[in-house]
Amino acid sequence: MSAVTYEISGQLAVITMTHEPHNLLGPELMQPLIAGLQRASSENARAVLLKSGLRHFSAGADMALFETGRGVPDFDPVATLRAFEHTRCRWCALSTGCAWPAGSNSR
Repeated sequence: MSAVTYEISGQLAVITMTHEPHNLLGPELMQPLIAGLQRASSENARAVLLKSGLRHFSAGADMALFETGRGVPDFDPVATLRAFEHTRCRWCALSTGCAWPAGSNSR
């Protein structure tokens, strides 16, 4: 199963996180998430809805990433934040029925 699914309806792109068991934040989830954001921009979506297909939105960082002996993850979490910041569309995250609008980007 893919870590995310992507669908577009009109000008709304929907990215659903399905990285079992808890949508832990790490490269297995972040790389397809970034690809989904880039796809939404390239398909001229006006908005992106980020949601979870699991019971919980996300349990946070995958702590196994910090067990490399150096105390830093093996991926660049800032790249994920940049992807959200530089997407050309507005986005919001949906967690247990509540939506948080963000990214009021006017580009």
